[in-house]
Parts: sequence; C-alpha cells; structure tokens
Amino acid sequence: MSGLPASAAVSGQPQTGVPGPRPPIFPGFAPDNTALRLDGRSWLQFHDSADAQLDMQSGDSLGLEAWVRISDLADGQQVYVIGKGRTGLPGTLRDNQSWALRLRGMGGSVRVSFLYRSADQPDSPGELHRWNSTAGFAVDDDWHHVAVSFRFGSDQPPVAWIDGEPTDGTWDMGGKTFSRAPYSDDDQFWIGSASGGNPGNTFQGLLDD
Repeated sequence: MSGLPASAAVSGQPQTGVPGPRPPIFPGFAPDNTALRLDGRSWLQFHDSADAQLDMQSGDSLGLEAWVRISDLADGQQVYVIGKGRTGLPGTLRDNQSWALRLRGMGGSVRVSFLYRSADQPDSPGELHRWNSTAGFAVDDDWHHVAVSFRFGSDQPPVAWIDGEPTDGTWDMGGKTFSRAPYSDDDQFWIGSASGGNPGNTFQGLLDD
C-alpha cells in the first residue's frame, strides 16, 4: 500500500509506506511491498458505492480478507478491520451494522470475528449477530492472513481462515439466524474503526491487501 485511496477520508494520522509482507517469507508480495499503519486513533472512511455492491441481501455471499500485524489486543477487545455501518455519524441509526470483519481478543489469542445486524421484521426488530472463530493466533507482532466468508440467509455458518487454515466457530451475541436478511442502508464503510472512532474498536497495528 504505497498511498491512500483518493476516495478515502482520513481520521487521525494513518501512516503509509511502512514495510508490509515481503519475500522470502511471503513470496506472493513484491520485494518493496508496503502496508498501512494505524495507531489506535486513526482510520479510513469511505462513502457507500452508488452501484450498491456493498448492500447485501438475503442469498448474497460476502467474503472479507486482510493481512494483519497486531501490536496490541486485550482479551474482550474487538477491533475493526473493515465494516459497513455502525459509524455513529449524524443521521444514521445505532447498531446499523450491515457487516464487519473484526478481530477479537479471546483467551489470550486473536480470533476472527464476523458481525452483522439482521433486518427489522414487522413483528420484531433486528438484532446484532456475532460469530467468533475457534482458532486464533498470538499477539506476536508477526504478519497473519485472516478471511471470513458468509452467505446471508443460509443455514450454513460462516467459515474463516487464519494463515490459510480453515476454522469453524460459534455464534454468541444474537445467536444464529437463517432466514433474516441483513440490515442495509447508505451508511459509510470504514477501515480500522467504528462507533465514532471508539478507541476500544480501533485497530492498532499494520494492515495490507
């Protein structure tokens, strides 16, 4: 990542040009590959796309991935890699989380965490649904690849990968939901934070790809 996208609005002081994953340990990257450093007080903001590619419906599949290098994550802390909604911006609803890939501190390790809100129904409001991977990795200041895939409205749970190895997981908050579509609106998507920049949700470390 040699620079920030022109469409990004910047909060704080993210740093570009820092060394990212590179050969020979990571042969798929260029020898001069660079990454983005976030200091726990910085993040990037993007407007929703006009073509609605980010607006998920029941039956749509979503895959999210990143290379991460974590320098600090406490047990119980949940930091955002990328998420749409739940920005806290004026005019948006609280907990309007369309989807999010997060990292959660659990049992001394870093877990992949997927979060979204189900759409409101005439007889009941939507709620947040959170899924956490069973496997994790240490807060070791090394590069790790994380990914998650989920089909909204499916009876199959998400699948996550950590450093190329698949892992199952469990739903906790809100439980699993098979029939409800995800909540969708025109709120922004952010890289590295949510909830108005809440420090507890803001990424601290390096991101790439």
